[in-house]
Amino acid sequence: MSNDAQREKIHMPSELALPETISLSIRGMTCASCAAHVEGGLADVPGVVSAAVNLATERANVSYISGMATMADFKKAVAATGYQVLESEGAEKGNMNTSSSEETPNAVAPVPPRAALPVRIGLVFVLLSFLTGLGGGYLVWGRIESDPVQGEDSPEHTHEDPMVALVRQINPPEGLVLPVSYGDLGPRLLAAGAIDYGLFLSLYEQRGQPLTEAEQEILAVGSRDAIVFTRQNANFLLNFFWAVGLANRNPILLEGPMMKYGEGEIGRFASTGGWTIGAKDAVELFAGVHLIHLTEEQQARLENVAAQVYRPCCNNPTHFPDCNHGMAMLGLLTLLASQDATEAEMYAAAKYANAFWFPQQTLELALFFQASQNQEFAAVDASLLVGENFSSGQGYQNVRNWLAGQGILEQSPGGGGSCGV
Repeated sequence: MSNDAQREKIHMPSELALPETISLSIRGMTCASCAAHVEGGLADVPGVVSAAVNLATERANVSYISGMATMADFKKAVAATGYQVLESEGAEKGNMNTSSSEETPNAVAPVPPRAALPVRIGLVFVLLSFLTGLGGGYLVWGRIESDPVQGEDSPEHTHEDPMVALVRQINPPEGLVLPVSYGDLGPRLLAAGAIDYGLFLSLYEQRGQPLTEAEQEILAVGSRDAIVFTRQNANFLLNFFWAVGLANRNPILLEGPMMKYGEGEIGRFASTGGWTIGAKDAVELFAGVHLIHLTEEQQARLENVAAQVYRPCCNNPTHFPDCNHGMAMLGLLTLLASQDATEAEMYAAAKYANAFWFPQQTLELALFFQASQNQEFAAVDASLLVGENFSSGQGYQNVRNWLAGQGILEQSPGGGGSCGV
């Protein structure tokens, strides 16, 4: 039976009870396409009447027929899209069956404990690292400097859990320093209407993560400080550079794939139609302001790197910034080019920006290089890692399949971290 036929049957009031609604907290969504992917997966569950996913609140509201759909079904559907249900609220516990006669949501397929346990622990550590931190370490262009208190020969360092060490390389607790500063980009974004200051602040207040004084100053006044990626500010930087990439007038937007495939409707992309915290409409903002001026040499360097940097949510390079990550990466690379960062520095910045914006996917890529090449993440060539073979949606899925085949990682049903269709 087709999904449409299932939904038609669900809507027959003479046969079924009134729908109930449950709110699910979804971990891992980072763009509008991610949310749409999860929404489609939930909508396809038999017994679901409707599903709506809100990227800003990271929640999914699901209307379903009690007795036809269970919490296990929802978790399985979300896992199949590459994400995770953390908790739920809204439905009465007595009516929301959390068990499944076929399988539990955390046991998709039997995997030998020794093979599965390190990865499960590692993914938990990724989540914990975003909340609590995992010790010292300061990363400057792929190099973690030793903690001055705990040196390399200390017992704490020697006996550090391998997964913790890997997470420290991917998302160093004290951050990644970029060789560029914000300058007056924040105030110019506000003046251009690319960011609505009130909406921007409200977004993070609603998430329970209000902007810090430093972040507010970056927007309202500007800053000469070097840009530092941390677990705490990764999402702020994602939205900040999304606005930069969207509003800045650059040939990549005006002459590249966005115009070619937009077919006269530039607002049809997630990177344009999904921008809802500007004072102006995204279509009006698109490539509308000269925020960052580049010389011919800087532009050529930008175009070369942008064509080679991919993201695991789709199969498009930064040269085709059709989602928020692509547009944010374009903004970041443009700023780097304007301040005379070398191509090597731009690739390194992309490597770690992806690591902060896609921590789970990057952990799995790091596991691949460790298992197949005996190479630590910090030592992996940045241009290789962010290239199509590893960091595109298909490249990342190939890595997941290899890890699953080796018994290193469980294979999710229809799995993959892709936000694309």
